[in-house]
Amino acid sequence: MTQAEALGLTLLVEAAVGAGLGRWLGRPRWQGGLCFVAASLCTHPLVWASNQALVGFLPFVARAAVLETTVSLVEAAMARLALGASWPRALGAGFVVNGASFGVGITVWFFGLG
Repeated sequence: MTQAEALGLTLLVEAAVGAGLGRWLGRPRWQGGLCFVAASLCTHPLVWASNQALVGFLPFVARAAVLETTVSLVEAAMARLALGASWPRALGAGFVVNGASFGVGITVWFFGLG
């Protein structure tokens, strides 16, 4: 999967899941989706480059854990600032949205669909 394909898949998943969490975050669905799309546009290129840089230093599971946790925290902070969500809800949303995106990406990769 190319970086552009991975970014497109990430944006689709995070828009859908973020929109699904919009009301739970106290905002309209479109704002939840838009927030996580904007956050992904900021974090995805950095994670992609960081993953490539860490290939020789950390095994996949450790890289994924470090990078996805970091992204979840950064995107939660962005949801807190942009949407005014409480910290617990912003953190929950950050981990749910990124978990969904990561899960779909791994599934696509594992089954050779991308």
